[in-house]
Amino acid sequence: MRKRIFSLAFLAIMGVFFFYSCTYDTLVPDKINPDKKVLFSTDIQPIFTQKCVTCHTGSPAPDLRAGNSYNSLTTGNYINKTAPNQSKLYIEIAPNGGMYQFSNNVTDSQLILLWIQQGALNN
Repeated sequence: MRKRIFSLAFLAIMGVFFFYSCTYDTLVPDKINPDKKVLFSTDIQPIFTQKCVTCHTGSPAPDLRAGNSYNSLTTGNYINKTAPNQSKLYIEIAPNGGMYQFSNNVTDSQLILLWIQQGALNN
């Protein structure tokens, strides 16, 4: 009987430590200066090269390889310059979007949105 009480007490104490040790961390994205001039060639294409070209080499569309990505995005109606946050591209890479590569890095999706807001230039 004592062993059973000791075992239950031990399990209860361990359970308290287990649940007490659990923490919930919130990722706070870096703030992007809205006045920053975003360049496609040096700011946006490197994101595509790092996170997207593993899959997006033409099939499935869009083709996000260097040299093809800008034309693929603009001719494929992935960019909405009048309502940038409604662009197909942004919807997919936004937090809770379909592209898991962006789920832990809100900064990249914010940078792409800022690029679209600035007119999505091929610069």
